Amino acid sequence: MSEGELELEVELEAKPVAASGELAQSSGACDLQGVLAAEGSGALARRACERDLAIERELAHGLRISTASALNNEARERHLAGWVEGARQGYDQALREDADGREPSAVSALARVNLALLLHEQGDHAAAEQHLQWVLEHASHPALRGAAYHNLSLVRLAQDDLDGALAASQRGLRALRASQGRAHGSVGAALNALGTIRAERGELEEAIVALEAAVEIRTSALGRLHPDTAASLTNLGIALGRAGRWEEALARQLEALEIDQEVLGPRHAATAVDLAQIGEALMALHRTRAARARFAAALEILEPQRPIDDPELLELRRWLALCNAGPS
Repeated sequence: MSEGELELEVELEAKPVAASGELAQSSGACDLQGVLAAEGSGALARRACERDLAIERELAHGLRISTASALNNEARERHLAGWVEGARQGYDQALREDADGREPSAVSALARVNLALLLHEQGDHAAAEQHLQWVLEHASHPALRGAAYHNLSLVRLAQDDLDGALAASQRGLRALRASQGRAHGSVGAALNALGTIRAERGELEEAIVALEAAVEIRTSALGRLHPDTAASLTNLGIALGRAGRWEEALARQLEALEIDQEVLGPRHAATAVDLAQIGEALMALHRTRAARARFAAALEILEPQRPIDDPELLELRRWLALCNAGPS
């Protein structure tokens, strides 16, 4: 199943601050004697100096957060474009810029949520969980905590910790609903993950309910012609098939294929996954010839993209052997 990823639209405290040569060159010191001459009172002078230094620190803090936020956004763009090393370097740079010897802002939490997702995708689940636990210990913003719990559920699912995955997914869903509203795209992503986890636990009716809700929210929030909507349709089809509802499963998989072909193209890996899922549904419905054509089409797409011993390729070849051995 496609787990999906979570893209948050979190309103952070960071606001752009125009940089100036004076700010960059500031010494952090106050001319107490000069202020004393102007104010005529030692107490007033000290308070004026404290006020000026506080303003300077606030400006520096705002500039620091603004820079870190820009670095995080750039890293996220690299991440989405598939430039893994560049994205990782960008997230690390954002974390260094935001900390800089001071108390980290919400930008650090968001960068860690994104970095953890990248590490999870690369198979480094232990490092991903460390970043997410840091967020849960330090971040108070409910949307950030919801995102951290959501991504933690994906990490634990990949480690076959189904109980831990379910608990994290449920907490993430509650936090995201409370902070983002019940119809937000991030809630659709959380429901997609929850449905995936429920299906892996064999809780098929609960999985179907969650995935139907994910499809509805993602269709509304992202549009029907979106890869995330297709991913939830694929997962819904898988859950329906496991429940023995193969005609419904086939309908959902065909819908996912239509979206992915239009949005991602006929040679994309997601399109191949759709074709394979359709083939499995057709086999369950004893439509072997049609299934064989779908498996062969999926194999043709994936073979140039994957190593010869790739698990998905091996599974497709197994299905084709079954088709060839059975009645046409």
